[in-house]
Order: sequence, then C-alpha cells, then structure tokens
Amino acid sequence: MTYYYTPLWDGDYTDPATGETTHERSPGVDVGGVASRLDPLPPGIHQICYDDSVPRTALSVALPQTIDGWEEQTKEQIDADYPGVF
Repeated sequence: MTYYYTPLWDGDYTDPATGETTHERSPGVDVGGVASRLDPLPPGIHQICYDDSVPRTALSVALPQTIDGWEEQTKEQIDADYPGVF
C-alpha cells in the first residue's frame, strides 16, 4: 500500500453525460485552469480523510502511482498528522 496527500480540488464540475453542473470538493488538482478530479475514486484508491484547513486529502493506493501534485507519504507520516485515522 502506498499513501499520498493530494490537493483538494474545489470547483464546478459539469458531467459530460448529463450536462448537469455541480459544485464539488474532491481529491484532484487544477492544472492550467483545467480541473483533474478524482471523484469517484478509481478502483484501488481509497480516501482516508479530507483536511479542509490545508486543503488536501489523504489517499491510500493499492499500487504506487506517480501523479503531478501528489505527495507520497508513509503510513506513519499520515498517522502523525491525523492520529487515529487508521
């Protein structure tokens, strides 16, 4: 298992299938004005917690991934920042 902090994307999202626009707070990044969001989370990625004060979300990932804007962490580092989250 690999652990990450990823920015908390906050913005309007338009569903391409329905055309419906909603305001969402999701794990993801905003690159050059183009939102890349992870909601719903892909298989093998689990949200551990949101932290609105940073803002960021902690994720656990079954297989290591390299994604811009994600900070790889150890389980111990996340547990130190968020005691009792595991």
